[in-house]
Amino acid sequence: MELAEAEAETEAAGCSEAEADALVVLAHQLYSQKNYPAAIAIYENILSTYRDRNMVELKMANAFYHEQDYANAEKHYRNIVQTSSNAPKALMNLGLTLYQQGRKPEAARCYEEVVRRFAEFYPATAQRAETALGIIRRETAVGPSAAP
Repeated sequence: MELAEAEAETEAAGCSEAEADALVVLAHQLYSQKNYPAAIAIYENILSTYRDRNMVELKMANAFYHEQDYANAEKHYRNIVQTSSNAPKALMNLGLTLYQQGRKPEAARCYEEVVRRFAEFYPATAQRAETALGIIRRETAVGPSAAP
């Protein structure tokens, strides 16, 4: 599917819940095929109305990340983190996006927050955050920061 086709698929505002679900499935398929621009077009058009906004926004942010559009990825990861109290993946991915932009101290703070807030319920995610922190600390000599 081309980008223009994806945009046409989502042109009709106010689609039914079943149609929105079908569009999400289509966007996920495009994402898995690495057709990130087409997936982003669908995600952007259904974002404001879809019932699981965080899931759609997370996938869209991931697609922006894969397109190396770090500014848009960061914007959407931050939005999820600010609007959801339970978003360890978004916080991890925000850290990675900041790291890719050379903003290692900010990335370290994201990873520290993952460890602090999510270690009990998401231990594997917290372990990945600790690993990322170790890498950043070795690269930049960044120690633990004050909790936000």
